Amino acid sequence: MLFLIYIQKLFGNLRDVYPLSYIDNIALATSSTSWRKNVRILQREVEKIITTRQSQAIQFDLAKTELLHFSKSKKAREATITLPTGECIKPATSAIRY
Repeated sequence: MLFLIYIQKLFGNLRDVYPLSYIDNIALATSSTSWRKNVRILQREVEKIITTRQSQAIQFDLAKTELLHFSKSKKAREATITLPTGECIKPATSAIRY
C-alpha cells in the first residue's frame, strides 16, 4: 500500500490513458481508432511519467518494460516508443497473434 501511495503523483497529470497498477507493476493502457494514435498518446504520457519519476526519485526497471499492441494491422508490430533516455521500446513479439 505504501508503494501505491508513493507513486500516486506519477498519474496526476496523465490524459487519454488508463493507469493500472498492482503491487510494484505499472501499466498504461489506451485505445483509439488507430495504433498510430495510440503510439502518440503513449509516447506523450510516458514522457510525463519519466519527468515526474525523476523529481520523485522513482526508478523503473526498463528490462521489464513491454509494449503490447492489440491490432489487426501487421504494421503495429513496427510501432515503437522512444523514452526520453533514448531507449527504444519495441512491441513484445511473444504477444503478437495473427
